[in-house]
Amino acid sequence: MAGTFITGQRRKIYVEDVQSGTSVSESIGSKIGSTLNHIIDRYVQKFPFGAGGTGGVTLSSLVTPYVFTGYSEIAVENFLAIRISVFLQETGTSGNTEFYIERRPVSSGTWSNILSTNCVISSSASDNLLFKSDSTAPSGVTLTVLNISNVSEGDEFRFVLQSSAVGANNLKAYLEVSPN
Repeated sequence: MAGTFITGQRRKIYVEDVQSGTSVSESIGSKIGSTLNHIIDRYVQKFPFGAGGTGGVTLSSLVTPYVFTGYSEIAVENFLAIRISVFLQETGTSGNTEFYIERRPVSSGTWSNILSTNCVISSSASDNLLFKSDSTAPSGVTLTVLNISNVSEGDEFRFVLQSSAVGANNLKAYLEVSPN
């Protein structure tokens, strides 16, 4: 039976609401329902991707385009794709770092880019750069644009480094999804 969702709100439940002898009322049911929906509405899962960091591997030491074939993320349930969040510790000294994320839908088995615009970070951008695709682009950044909204259980995702600025290091990208 389809119904009307309770609007998600953060609502406190008081001792008086649940004391022994207190009748269960529509009020407490509403509080519990709105609080649970508030939590569900804000639930976000992140699929992590990236390269570089410790161990002496810099992004520019990889021959690009570099497809990370040994590591992928698989959706364990149906999701809505929300955004991509990105952190780049060192933007490099010259050139651009560009990446995208590919999906292999469980229904087709063919890899394809999930972005209509790849993320491009210029070496002129500041170090320790942190941003999200649904926010304002920092200086020197072309934001990613997702061209998918639905993720199906069993869909697989992988990271592709298209190019790297000289000296760029420690890139982390997260595909953020929420239950649908």
